[in-house]
Amino acid sequence: MARGILGAISELEGPLPLNAADRMLRRAIVAALGGIPFTERMLPSTILSDAIQPRTLLQEDLLTFFERTLTNLWNLYYSDGAGQVIHEIAPLMRAITGLLPFAQGSDQHKRVLTLLTLGYQLQCCVLRDQMDYPQAHIAYQRAFDAANELEDGALIASALAREGVTFIQQERPEQALLYLNAALPMIDGQSLPLLKGYILQALSEAYAKLHQDQACWQHLTAAEKSILVDQEHLPEKNVGLIRCNTVSIVAQKGVDAVLLQDYAQAVHLISGSLETYDPRLVRGRARLVAQRAEAYYGLGELDACIQSAEEALTLAQSVSSNKTRSRIEKLQNDLCQSRWRKEESVARLGTMLRESQT
Repeated sequence: MARGILGAISELEGPLPLNAADRMLRRAIVAALGGIPFTERMLPSTILSDAIQPRTLLQEDLLTFFERTLTNLWNLYYSDGAGQVIHEIAPLMRAITGLLPFAQGSDQHKRVLTLLTLGYQLQCCVLRDQMDYPQAHIAYQRAFDAANELEDGALIASALAREGVTFIQQERPEQALLYLNAALPMIDGQSLPLLKGYILQALSEAYAKLHQDQACWQHLTAAEKSILVDQEHLPEKNVGLIRCNTVSIVAQKGVDAVLLQDYAQAVHLISGSLETYDPRLVRGRARLVAQRAEAYYGLGELDACIQSAEEALTLAQSVSSNKTRSRIEKLQNDLCQSRWRKEESVARLGTMLRESQT
């Protein structure tokens, strides 16, 4: 994906016929992508036909291309982080939005709206990881609006869930509870165990941030039961890429234990989850290692704390995770005000933080 969306489009084969309808669609996509001129090889030849009517202008190849591109960006986000996706997602969303006028009244209208809500959910996730919360909330609202127009309970629930997690990351757990608790009834009776598990897992963290340990563990137990329903962990279509499995549940137990100040249990759980955590998911791994550093700090184990903090910072820098970096900065500030403030390792972590900014 490093070559970008336009680079990927340019590799697709075939010249386009240039009747009036073709030119209309091409101009719309050019405008959506910011005015970058299209060449004869920038879209598949099968996307358009010189015999089609305007109301059926969108063809299978174009929508399939955007669906595949969006799935690739979701995977890239989970593996390489927001920094690799942030410059890709905005032009993609402009292009998909540009298709709406051509989809009105056609069978493809629902597919375009689905692309919009899933794309804006991804944009919400990317922006919150960059700690750009105002823009993340705007992206959520656009995702919700598209899902609401579709009247699709699962898509509405997944949009609400992403917004709930945004509020968790923004340290606003009370607001998170409103969105997450609103999401659950939307999928009541539907076979979406991974989405349900994701929502319950997020609820456990919100309650942990509020130091409500009983509610925290109750929701995490419910999340664990939900994902066990789906032993094969098959992808759930049309709700966004959901990462919820037995490994993520164990990791969440560790995260919640840190928040509830059960530091010894937190270190045990996080370290255990990292042994089986998918090494390709660098973004999530960075967060876990950072929170293990916080747990070690709580236990008074300086060397282990610094070692985990340095590892987390290296991982966070590799995926441009501003949120994880901010965790390490806060930890460093705490260390500088602690009895270890004059320790060489604390100064070394501070130097590493400063150098990583350049």
